[in-house]
Amino acid sequence: MNFLIYFLLVLFIVKGIFWIALTPIFQAPDEPNHFAHTQFLAETGKLAVGKQDLILSKEVAKSAALLNLDLKGQHPIWRPDFSTTFSGKNESEIKKISIDERKNFFAWIGGGRHPPFYYLINGIFYRIFAFGSLIDRVFFLRIFSVLLGAATVCLTYLLAKELISEKHFFAVTAAIIVAFHPTFSVVSSTVSPDILAIFLTSAFT
Repeated sequence: MNFLIYFLLVLFIVKGIFWIALTPIFQAPDEPNHFAHTQFLAETGKLAVGKQDLILSKEVAKSAALLNLDLKGQHPIWRPDFSTTFSGKNESEIKKISIDERKNFFAWIGGGRHPPFYYLINGIFYRIFAFGSLIDRVFFLRIFSVLLGAATVCLTYLLAKELISEKHFFAVTAAIIVAFHPTFSVVSSTVSPDILAIFLTSAFT
């Protein structure tokens, strides 16, 4: 591939890491729901199939409370209080939550009306970094999304090059447009099955 594409992929990954670092956990669309489904699968080895499955862990619920987040809905007032230091407000309290609380499931949480393939793959990534705090695990799962996003940018370039073989400039331009699309930037840096759907659609186009 052209040097510009390699440079673009590196730039995309760096952008994604910055986006991950600047976005508080659970402040992306449905992120607490998708994390809860992933955690339930990784910790129990079972897929949630309905409301009879209590998949919300005490760890997620306590973290949401510390973040001033209502898991039952979204509202502008439900947002974390930002600190003036490098560490977020209540971050130390979240990291102190007992490891046993991640296995203590007590309630249903929505967001599971998606094919289970994403949660299966995400669950593997979760287990690799299970040693970390909740904040660490959310960030590592977000990095998985960034990698899927980078792969999608690469596929965009290859697809555009195949369609317009004599116009390399257009293939690079198409990849740049995807890499810096605002919505794609958000989806590819959060815990969300949408990025896997985008990647698979691009791969089988």
